[in-house]
Amino acid sequence: MLYGELPELKTASGGDAVKGFPVEILNPPKRAVLRLPTDEELMDRLSKNRTIVTDLGRGRSDSKAIPNTKADLELFGKIRIDDGPEFDEFEAARAIGKITYCRVVSCERVGSQFEIKLETYSGEIVHTLKSPLESAMWKYRESILVRRDLGRNKEELRYRYPVAVELYDACEGTAVGYAPGSAIPPHHKFNVALDLARAVDELDHPADPNL
Repeated sequence: MLYGELPELKTASGGDAVKGFPVEILNPPKRAVLRLPTDEELMDRLSKNRTIVTDLGRGRSDSKAIPNTKADLELFGKIRIDDGPEFDEFEAARAIGKITYCRVVSCERVGSQFEIKLETYSGEIVHTLKSPLESAMWKYRESILVRRDLGRNKEELRYRYPVAVELYDACEGTAVGYAPGSAIPPHHKFNVALDLARAVDELDHPADPNL
């Protein structure tokens, strides 16, 4: 199955079948059918993500992503297309996590390009991007993170997701694994661009003063 393709499913009430993403909760038994979120809905959800970093001293730190179950429930309500039983915010968070799941599994340099494999609900998608211009990397590094001091050695981090999407587009990213007519969603671009930037930075080595 290609990303963007959804199976045809029966609704809980036995009405007309709909095309959507099925989600099941084991206890209590529940089922819902979701459509794919729009780019605007995804970006709104992503903007509410945050991470708390605690400085442990001696160069050590601990980071923790803070779940936003209320935002998940809000998105769940927008993209649900069946008429089944009500989901609470924790059940909705599980559903949103399944439909938006994506994880970079490899990133390899191939000549002047990078090939990045992304795991999604539909399987693996292969992205190919040109090496970014230094100006694009400079802009990315300067603006990708928003930091807020929380005191007591804690700091809140929020990503500016449009900055990563802009880097992806600047590298003329293409991908294999999406259904015809399906655009690459912003959370996929974000994860790919983040790994691309990390790979590019790892290529930079300090100049050897002995040379």
